[in-house]
Amino acid sequence: MTAILREDPPDPAALNVAVPPAVLRALRRCLEKRPQERFESARDLAFALESSVDSSSASSGTALPPVRDRRWLIAAAATLIIGTLIGYALARVSGRSTTVAANLQPQFRRLTFDKGTIRDGRFTPDGQSIIYGAAWNGRPLKVFMARVDSPESAPLTMPDARLLSISKTGELAISLGHTYEGWMGEGTLARSSVLGSAPRVMIEHVREAEWAPDGSELAIVRRVGGLERLEFPVGTILYETGGYISDIRISPDGDRIAFADHPVFADDAGSVAIVDKQKRRSVLSDGWISVHGLAWTKDGSEIWFGGTKGSAVSGDGIYSVTPEGHQRAVLVGPTRYKILDIASDGRVLLSYDHEDKLVEALMAGSSTPVDVTLRAQSSATWIADDGSVTLIADQSSASYETYLLKAGGSPIHLGTGQPASLSPDGKWAVSTPVDGYPLFVHPTGPGSSRELPDPDKILFKLAGWLDNNHVIAFGQKAGDRSQGFVQDVNNGPPRRFTPEGSTVSTERWWSLPVSPDHTRVVAADEHEGTMIYSVNGGSVEPVKNLKPDDVVVQWTSDGRALLVAHGNGLPWVVERLDLASGERTPAATIRAHDPAGLRLSVIGISPDAKYWVHTYSRVLSDLYVVEGLK
Repeated sequence: MTAILREDPPDPAALNVAVPPAVLRALRRCLEKRPQERFESARDLAFALESSVDSSSASSGTALPPVRDRRWLIAAAATLIIGTLIGYALARVSGRSTTVAANLQPQFRRLTFDKGTIRDGRFTPDGQSIIYGAAWNGRPLKVFMARVDSPESAPLTMPDARLLSISKTGELAISLGHTYEGWMGEGTLARSSVLGSAPRVMIEHVREAEWAPDGSELAIVRRVGGLERLEFPVGTILYETGGYISDIRISPDGDRIAFADHPVFADDAGSVAIVDKQKRRSVLSDGWISVHGLAWTKDGSEIWFGGTKGSAVSGDGIYSVTPEGHQRAVLVGPTRYKILDIASDGRVLLSYDHEDKLVEALMAGSSTPVDVTLRAQSSATWIADDGSVTLIADQSSASYETYLLKAGGSPIHLGTGQPASLSPDGKWAVSTPVDGYPLFVHPTGPGSSRELPDPDKILFKLAGWLDNNHVIAFGQKAGDRSQGFVQDVNNGPPRRFTPEGSTVSTERWWSLPVSPDHTRVVAADEHEGTMIYSVNGGSVEPVKNLKPDDVVVQWTSDGRALLVAHGNGLPWVVERLDLASGERTPAATIRAHDPAGLRLSVIGISPDAKYWVHTYSRVLSDLYVVEGLK
């Protein structure tokens, strides 16, 4: 309707159809926006068509085809008549006024104008104010209040925190000291009033929380033993997953919890699901390459969510699904909206998130970093020891795609999945699929891509190469802890090499540092800290002298030291950590060009720290209240 009322149609002459010019003039008149410029009746239209065709034939000296062959004219006339009638009907419905039609369109009111990322937001119980959490202009995450009719915001008098939920009495559930590692974060759950009384600390290491409709209890999400837990009430586990859970929302009747269920940790692809108090889980809508934000309508009849399906650069929109699984589109377009809350009168609180994602690399033959981004959704975490080649993922498709890029060259498509690394001889790339299994290996030269056997359906999260014939990966079986596996690419299924009872954490890791002699790998134990594992199932040694925010990113070529990075991209400070002495020496500094809205920053680096690849994402948000969405 918007297009019919406001936009000009394509010029019919550009369609390269052999239609007389007078007929095209009649068609343009039928498509006029102003009713007074269109034909007044179907009779006038028929007369114009007949006259124009006859005059055209006479002037060209050609005879009209017999009546039985002039069905195209009848069809054209019928089409134009229908178009005229539709235009007339729309004009009548709209009162021949585009102003009335405009009033039927959703009305967007922007509330924020700073530069940064909005994490969460809710209407206050009276619906007249907004409480939201944001990190503006590179500063820490804070909680703010704004009126729905004003563009001014004011910080609440409380410590830096993330907003989690608001009860019907106006009590806040917040996360103190909420820190993010890439996309994922956690903090200490606390309760506080809007007036700014001292927060009451409740539970540590909580990722999300949501008040029950009556304000009596909280549902929470936290990660324990490598598994994500949805608890309601606190202590009662309704659902567990090796991936992660986001955007939990309790139904208005308090009986069910809707949430976004992501099979791979730190990847927002997944489904919209509900679980009841009897632990019965149902998937309502799946196959989304991104689910961002979720809320129940106040009558509990629908769940609205932001989603992307088909392509990360198209198909964005706001969708609705009922508890029975009936889905419809609410608003579809090129804009990525995150659903935050729905008021009792139907107004919607949402954030518009613009993601600026770049991949930069310092490669062989270049003295400065170059932009190697493929599309709007690219990622890279590995670079060759000599800086001659890197692997880049195109994440704009549902399955992700692996590309190889040589220094100074053009990207070469290898196959499906998120690329991890090349084999030492450079002939094969290993990639992890979006759903976690099985692993893919792709030839860099002649040959065909292969899926590696995975009879136990291990959900792999990280992968790398030991030698030319063996890959190493971390993953987990359904309902089990995350473990380390080695697999011969030419023979047999994966075999576990980590000790019984251990849980390998992959939350802070984006690559697997393998020793130069291919016998050891560095990873984090869920309880013991960062460890060096023998791939032959031998001893396990702790990595000493690490700082709390250190991430191990590479071994040095001599195997005597590790390259460790800290700073979470603001910037990354990389140091050489000697394993024997604990001595640290500077190696490299890697930074984004603008830290405002920085949300994800990961690096891959060569053993000598001379070459690197840096993927970073900035999310810049605006907050809106929208009326008229149906």
